[in-house]
Order: sequence, then structure tokens, then C-alpha cells
Amino acid sequence: MIVGIPVYDDVDLLDVTAPFEILKWMDPKIDLRLIAPKPKKITARNGGFTFDAPYGSADVPKLDVLWVPGGDPAALKKIMSGKNQAYLEFMKDRSTNAKYVCSVCEGRFY
Repeated sequence: MIVGIPVYDDVDLLDVTAPFEILKWMDPKIDLRLIAPKPKKITARNGGFTFDAPYGSADVPKLDVLWVPGGDPAALKKIMSGKNQAYLEFMKDRSTNAKYVCSVCEGRFY
């Protein structure tokens, strides 16, 4: 099972790390992927923590579960209605064939 968590700068850290930890605890074989438009370091909300998103959108053709984290409203507005809509397009495309689409807090706006 492939679970994708699309991440972006100013994402809520707990919305990423809590499901990551719990799902791995439930099934250590689960394939959890932190996904950004391109692989990069992500800075969580409030700037106090950075982590790697080792997968780019093109590296993940299909997901069984799409887990959508919340984040800073200004960051969400930028990726949802800004000039570069790669994040939004990824969400629309991958949610179509995912068995489950789950969200946390502001992530529900997708």
C-alpha cells in the first residue's frame, strides 16, 4: 500500500509526522511517501523544523491513500490559487484513483 503525504513549506508538522508515525507503527511495511512538486527540504510552519520530501510529484504515479495535511492559511492560498498550480493539479490527479483521501484541519479545503 502506498500512502502519499503531499507537503509544502509552512505545512503543520504534526499533520505530517503523526500519521507517518502511527501508520508505520501499525504496519512497518507500508510505503509512506512525503511528496513535494520536486524533491526538496521542507520548512514546517513557524520555521522551527525542516525535513526532506524525497519524492517529487512525477515520482508517484499512483497512490492508494492520499493524506492531506493542513498548514499556514497564507501558504495554502498561494499553492491553491497562485500562479504555479502544480500542487493543486497533483492533488486533483492523485485523488481521482486513490482508494482513500484523508485530510487534517486546513487540509480539508482540497
